[in-house]
Amino acid sequence: MLKSHFIPTMEKLKKRSGKVVAEEEQLRLEGKSEVDSEEGTIRDEFAVLCRDLYALYPLLIRYVDNNRARWLTCPDPDAEELFRMVGEVFIFWSKSHNFKREEQNFVVMNEINNMSFLTADSKSKMSKAGGEEAGGSDVERTKKKRRGDRYSVQTSLIVAALKKMLPIGLNMCSPADQELINLAKIRYSLKDTDEEVREFLQTNMHLQGKVEDPSMRWQMALYKETSGKAEDAEDPEKVVKRVQEVSAVLYHIEVTEHPYKSKKMVWHKLLSKQRRKAVVACFRMSPLYNIPRHRGSNMFLNGYKRNWLQTEGYQFEDRMIDDLSKAMEEEELGEEGEEEAETKPDPLHQLILHFSRTALTEKSKLEVDYLYMAYADIMAKVTCWFPARFEHDLMCCVL
Repeated sequence: MLKSHFIPTMEKLKKRSGKVVAEEEQLRLEGKSEVDSEEGTIRDEFAVLCRDLYALYPLLIRYVDNNRARWLTCPDPDAEELFRMVGEVFIFWSKSHNFKREEQNFVVMNEINNMSFLTADSKSKMSKAGGEEAGGSDVERTKKKRRGDRYSVQTSLIVAALKKMLPIGLNMCSPADQELINLAKIRYSLKDTDEEVREFLQTNMHLQGKVEDPSMRWQMALYKETSGKAEDAEDPEKVVKRVQEVSAVLYHIEVTEHPYKSKKMVWHKLLSKQRRKAVVACFRMSPLYNIPRHRGSNMFLNGYKRNWLQTEGYQFEDRMIDDLSKAMEEEELGEEGEEEAETKPDPLHQLILHFSRTALTEKSKLEVDYLYMAYADIMAKVTCWFPARFEHDLMCCVL
């Protein structure tokens, strides 16, 4: 059944996958402006391809589960060829965004429960039609699952089928090929092509069976005694081919399960929860020009105290007390000076007051007052210098 049914069908699906992915890549490289119709055609082809894969993979997974132990005990070239085809389809799937999206759409639109294929539970709901026949279907129909609940990378049949056959692929290599596989995965992480990886492996074949860690050397010595792929040990081309195929599959599995390790997604890992909270807090903060005046003043005073006052070498409480005490002493001295200025007599004012009292209190006949005459002569010479108010006061005193 493996050679008559699964391998021919898988060969056709692999060729179709490579053809559609190549068309998608060519369309992306051309960068045409009006490609809606062509993209729609490619998405339709991916949708049909996903339909055919989901028609084959449930049977393939069950068949692999039933025969994997036998294949590991007695290696089968047909099983190894099936692993290569499944691995190539998985690599095409991992490189194509439309392939992944159409698979997700197919699973969600048809309400397929992939876990039913992986757990071999006959009572679980496999599709919408099967769910109506199963028990408790009323509760299941009323509960609408989100897209992320029905489909994930871990439950994808394309990924699950490859993981089911991964022991077969690892059994293709001998334990001494472990170092070459690790080196090939590193080259794939550096974005090398398959041809470049093969050339790298051919130039580093002397590292086969060698390890840098001394504690692992006893394991390598033990592995040499195991059979492995002894028939291919003398053929470097076959060794390079199988190491390259297995390392490519392992690398793409790692990228699929841990996408944050890739260069394009590393910024998600660097943006931690604390940094995200800080960025959101900055967006939520109100700008300084929208803050009320009293709050802005308080912020300024706190900054002034922290950056200026606290950096000085003396206590500002003592300085404030000294300044206030000096100001009070200056005010007291000023008041005392004003009182002294008010108590000091003015000679001119006294002279005018004398003339006024003499004119008001004299009852006898007025005689010639030589003091007043001298004052009048002096005032006649300087009367133009006095303001009008002083002249008015002077006339009142004379009268």
